[in-house]
Amino acid sequence: SSLAQRLDGVTIELKENRPVAPSIVVRQAVSFCPDERPHPRSREKNISVPLRPAPRSHAAELGTLAHEILEKIDLKAGPNDQAEQMSMMIASHLRWFPMPRAVSDKLKEDLERFFRSPLAARLRDESPAARREYPFMFLLSKKNGMEIFVNGKVDLMIFRERGIDIYDFKYKKARGDFGEDEGQLMAYALAACRAFDLSCV
Repeated sequence: SSLAQRLDGVTIELKENRPVAPSIVVRQAVSFCPDERPHPRSREKNISVPLRPAPRSHAAELGTLAHEILEKIDLKAGPNDQAEQMSMMIASHLRWFPMPRAVSDKLKEDLERFFRSPLAARLRDESPAARREYPFMFLLSKKNGMEIFVNGKVDLMIFRERGIDIYDFKYKKARGDFGEDEGQLMAYALAACRAFDLSCV
């Protein structure tokens, strides 16, 4: 509905001899449509859009795909079952977004290491109370009649007896501090404190 409103009456006709691609492809395909509003006498216009994915960075794509897999994977399944689920998701992704075999194999290798990590073992063996993709929005400040809100989603929250552990998945080289991600994690901590009335996150 938001896409139809944004195009203001323009009808999109996709022509391709295979199932309609995921919505991200459709958004890319129509991104070059003119900004001009349709003429008042002709409220509809048919546009044939070839499905040609735009050039993309494998680094950004891998980060998005890794995040999607960790969002949907069965946290209580064993490492081998998780690896099988992951392989199916990657195969489905490659159907629409091909990438070099070496690149996808590296992603599989890295995720398989995560499935055997202490965190994955904790989620699998202890089955703690946890939430994935927890949405939040809170008022950060209000000054001179202007309100500033912060909103987002926490990748993973694990509830402890006296607090919450917050995890934000990043597919990149580890470093000794939070670096540029510190502000994001601080926002997540504030959101958890306000949502669950906590003093320790």
